[in-house]
Amino acid sequence: MKGFLALLILVFIALTGYNAWQVQQLQAEVQTLRRQLDEQRHSADALAQAVEAVRRAGEAVRSVDTAAARSSLETARQKLSDAARAASEKARPTLRWLEEQVKHLTTEVQSGQGGSR
Repeated sequence: MKGFLALLILVFIALTGYNAWQVQQLQAEVQTLRRQLDEQRHSADALAQAVEAVRRAGEAVRSVDTAAARSSLETARQKLSDAARAASEKARPTLRWLEEQVKHLTTEVQSGQGGSR
């Protein structure tokens, strides 16, 4: 009987150790997922700011306000740069498209065609 009781105690200790190890593994996984989620949120925020900056630049170009257009384009370039650093692979095509929009708007501002769009 004492041997059986000792065996039960050993099994209980082993299960407790295994459960503690599993908890540590899950905590590490949760931390990893939180980091990934934070990165995705940062990427989405940066992309949204870049989209807004390009929209403002387009409005300034269409209103033939070249000073505001240049300022907005510079802001858009900075926001795109920030977004590019934080962006996931899924966001890359959108970033490329936004960069093309900024290039096009910059060309319009430089050629003085602001209102033609």
